[in-house]
Amino acid sequence: MIQVSNNPYTLSSLTGFGSRPRMNEGVLGVATLSITRPIDVNRLVALEMAGHPERFEGWRQWAAQELEVTGPSPVPAAADGEARSWSTPLHFAIRPAALRVRIGRGQSGASPAFQWTPLKVSTLLGLGRIVRGRPSGMVTVESRRDT
Repeated sequence: MIQVSNNPYTLSSLTGFGSRPRMNEGVLGVATLSITRPIDVNRLVALEMAGHPERFEGWRQWAAQELEVTGPSPVPAAADGEARSWSTPLHFAIRPAALRVRIGRGQSGASPAFQWTPLKVSTLLGLGRIVRGRPSGMVTVESRRDT
């Protein structure tokens, strides 16, 4: 699974909730989760319950100016919450200063969902489907689309 975002998220759980402490870094945030063996699911769930899914060996996060995703077409994904299939290769790039966000005085800047994220049954079911070589039912790629 892969998530690409405008600026890196601090992802705190498998449910995908997170927050971006800054929106003006001018880089893409990339997060990937790779599960190769059934036993990996047990370790991942245990780390999730401990509040540290980032310690899972198949979890990676980094920042980049550009990213290209290759693989068999089509790739089921979602952009800004809209599900569809995309042809590969997928090319992502950042446009610094293209978005302006204002946060009210006194706000922490963190999403309320970032404060507490319960592990849901749907997340565990999706991981189980991935281990069996099936689509999770929810592949997310977040990106800014130019219109």
